[in-house]
Amino acid sequence: MNIKDYYTILSEINEIDLDVSSIADSRRLMSELNEIEEALCNLQDNIKRDIEQIKSDHTKNKRIIIDKYSNKSQKSRITGILSSSPRKKMMKELKQLGMDKNKKLQEYHELEEVIKDFLLEVRKSKEPMNNFIKDRLSSG
Repeated sequence: MNIKDYYTILSEINEIDLDVSSIADSRRLMSELNEIEEALCNLQDNIKRDIEQIKSDHTKNKRIIIDKYSNKSQKSRITGILSSSPRKKMMKELKQLGMDKNKKLQEYHELEEVIKDFLLEVRKSKEPMNNFIKDRLSSG
């Protein structure tokens, strides 16, 4: 999933009203909070899979680049002298590939932190709802 898709989902989840005035409202809200918590846990799992996929793709692409230039280095020396060094081109491509991977990983790790914070917030919000229900049931 694209990083923007995750943020879109998070913005949709974030639009929840925490005001309750009755036991029915608090139960409805508890149900919503449980669904949100489950959705956030699923997002965390998806992000972990995406991170592993990024690492896997990086390894595959790295191998492709190395193979591409190892074939070129086997060509005649004259061609190698006339063109710029294949090793330099390979190193440049590998460096760019590594920078791209690191940028993507950083974005996903930041998203992981946002989701962790959001999960913590949801779990903290559930406690007052439980207390509200207990107070209403014990006084009624």
